[in-house]
This record gives sequence, structure tokens and C-alpha cells, in this order.
Amino acid sequence: MKLALRRLRSRPGYTGLIVVIVAVGIGAATTVFSVVDQLILRPPPFAQAEARQRLREALNGFRFLP
Repeated sequence: MKLALRRLRSRPGYTGLIVVIVAVGIGAATTVFSVVDQLILRPPPFAQAEARQRLREALNGFRFLP
């Protein structure tokens, strides 16, 4: 660990690039999780969600084009 920290300290540009890449990766993962959480994991925030789901399932087999 000491050797790794010593090498990172000797190359500040490389260290800065690594920090930026890790920060962008963490930010992207957080954003993706937030979107998945809101759209898939939580129930819809509107009334009669079950009725809308049943309607969607009923229309799923209906073909709009011949």
C-alpha cells in the first residue's frame, strides 16, 4: 500500500485522472440506480395503478395493424 501511494504521489496528473474516472463511474452508477429505482422498483405514483396494468395486459394481445 505504501508503494502504491508513493507512486501515485509521484505522478499527480495520473492520480488526478484516476480520481476523475472513479468519480464519474460512481456518479454514473448512482444515476442508473436512481432511474431504475424510480421506474421499476417503486410502485407508480398515480391512482388505480392496478387497473391501468390490467388494461395494458389486455391490450398487449390486441394487434393494431392487420
